[in-house]
Amino acid sequence: MFEAVFNFRDIGGATRDGGRVRTGRVFRAGSLHVATPHDRAQLDGLGVRTVFDLRLPLDIVRSAPDRLGPRCG
Repeated sequence: MFEAVFNFRDIGGATRDGGRVRTGRVFRAGSLHVATPHDRAQLDGLGVRTVFDLRLPLDIVRSAPDRLGPRCG
C-alpha cells in the first residue's frame, strides 16, 4: 500500500475490556517523515486529517519533520 512508510495499520477492532474502536478511524505508522507523494495520496484517500508525532524532539531533528504538512498535530 505504501512505498516508504512502514508499519502502517488500522488499530480498530476489539479492545481488551470488550469495547470496540471503529475500523478506518485510527491508524498508526512509523516514519511518516519519509512519505512519498504516493504515500501522501494513500493517506488522503483514507481521510487522515490529524497526525500526532510521538517522536522526541531530538529524534525529529536527527531524522526530519514529517512531510504531511498542515495536518500535523
